[in-house]
Amino acid sequence: MKTVSERKTHYTEFAGLEEDNYDEWARSIRVALRAKKKFGFVDGTISQPNEEAHVDDWEQINSIMFSWIMNTIALAIRSTTTAPDLVKILWDDLKERFCVNNGPRLQQLKLDLANCKQHGDSVVQYYGLLKRLWDDLLLLDPLPVCSWTGCRCRLSSVVSQ
Repeated sequence: MKTVSERKTHYTEFAGLEEDNYDEWARSIRVALRAKKKFGFVDGTISQPNEEAHVDDWEQINSIMFSWIMNTIALAIRSTTTAPDLVKILWDDLKERFCVNNGPRLQQLKLDLANCKQHGDSVVQYYGLLKRLWDDLLLLDPLPVCSWTGCRCRLSSVVSQ
């Protein structure tokens, strides 16, 4: 396992977590940590090892990731964060506080899509806005999928149409 100091990576270019951009912020952090094979610290699949020889490396990586994430949080929110210095607990706490996975958020996304207009934006900007809204909607309300191998319902072909 390489130590964090052996890899020079900065995560300061992300938009800071504000009260209304959790989904965008979390996606950016998730992608960056997956690229470095470190998201397991956040989702709990990489837990603190029992072997004494690896505990220091694990604690070092956990501490660096905790610091990176804390530094992407707006100061007003950061001052209200009381999670212990474990990146998984911090991540879960932020998700619980800011992720709106319910009806009001779905309704707001649908309303934003219905009212989305190009106005003076370029086609690229307008398409980007529409795509982000659709992607956010699909994250909260994914299309149904039938995973049974002997299925004859043809749900996938119906949904894709």
